[in-house]
Amino acid sequence: MKNPNPLAVSWMILLCSILMQCTSDTYTAADLQTCVQDAGMKWTMTDLVALANEEPMQIRDEAYMEGWVISSDASGNFFNELWLQDDPTDPKSGIKLLMEQRDTYVRYPVGTRLFIYLKGLWIRKKYGSCEIGSAVTLFGSQSIGRIPFHQLKAHIRTVCDLREEVVPIIRSLAQIETSQLNTLIQFKNVEFEYSEIGKSLAVEEEETVRLITDCAGLETRLLTSGYADFYQYPIPETHGMITGILMADRNGLLLKVRTVDDISLNTERCLVPVEPQTSDHILITEIADPDNEARARFIELYNAGDNSFNLEGWKLIRYTNANVEAGSEFDLSGLEIKGKSALVIAANGVEFENVYGFTPDAVAGTNSPADSNGDDNMALIDPFNAVIDLFGVIGEDGSGTEHEFEDGKAVRNLDVEAPNAVFFSNEWTIFNDSGSPGTTLDPQIAPADFNPGIRN
Repeated sequence: MKNPNPLAVSWMILLCSILMQCTSDTYTAADLQTCVQDAGMKWTMTDLVALANEEPMQIRDEAYMEGWVISSDASGNFFNELWLQDDPTDPKSGIKLLMEQRDTYVRYPVGTRLFIYLKGLWIRKKYGSCEIGSAVTLFGSQSIGRIPFHQLKAHIRTVCDLREEVVPIIRSLAQIETSQLNTLIQFKNVEFEYSEIGKSLAVEEEETVRLITDCAGLETRLLTSGYADFYQYPIPETHGMITGILMADRNGLLLKVRTVDDISLNTERCLVPVEPQTSDHILITEIADPDNEARARFIELYNAGDNSFNLEGWKLIRYTNANVEAGSEFDLSGLEIKGKSALVIAANGVEFENVYGFTPDAVAGTNSPADSNGDDNMALIDPFNAVIDLFGVIGEDGSGTEHEFEDGKAVRNLDVEAPNAVFFSNEWTIFNDSGSPGTTLDPQIAPADFNPGIRN
């Protein structure tokens, strides 16, 4: 008897293996009805998402749902997870499936239609996004973990010959909605924020967030694994489209690409970076601590020059009490002061508007340089870390000194038209509740005793 061709035998073994795989955990269109009958009640993905809440919950019903695969771990940016949406071209919902299986792109390529058998699985909603998996106990609390490998066949079935092209939803950054969470989306007219250019997409072995922006300055975040094959991809300075799965974490929405090919930036940038500059025309002209309303505190800057000035790279620093280390700082980048005009930075934007009747130019927040209680020291710093203007004496608590403005205000005298990196009290008129030497005992009441935005 003639020996069989070894190559032919190898091909026969491979073919049999593929056929056995398809019949063992997949269904043809002809078998679809039987598959559905065995699975119990059909739930839509939208129903499932609506059912989930922050506490993990086990599904006890004989039920199934269908979905189309939109993720791929071929390049290593996804790991032990599968992302599905309820329609390949017009999704209403998406969901994350946690599973102990690598190389899911081999068994479940993008566009594969799946049935997910839900009974026994656990669901929860985290940061507004729904995920499914098995129960695990962490520090005594129930949580969601990966479906063990040996249970995957009991919960996931593939429909043979029904793979479809998945078409991303095309949106601008202004059109992001939480209803698009866990779906494949393509952001048009975007580019990486200027400070990201030249960096790699991720730091090796670390999940890394990079900012992307549009021509209007709206921003979102791009998340990349430091284990992805393309983590070293240098961020380009060009403009275009980025496709990925829209996700959420405690800080809001973010995007995650599947391969570097999802980043298609081929046109010229729309945002021209502002060249940081210094100036001897920008100075602090008022610091307010109203006696009747601490939440109406603010700090005012003034441009003594004739032309508008962009504060890119500038910052305000607060030295709290007698500290010589900065207690807080506020980045002034993105703000611009017109010539011979003032700019007002509030501690609390809502309260400022309620008290003074207009919206401040910026809001710095609690414990910021705009939120001083009258005994702190302030420094205005240019993009090159030079002190341009200074109020107070760093290292000296203002209480009882000539630079205390507690329950009052410090106002720059009108004849002072230039900043000063050294504090001189004779450049200021200061009101407070103590009447310390060089100041006026006269607590100030908002809004009557203040005029933010107008130098007088």
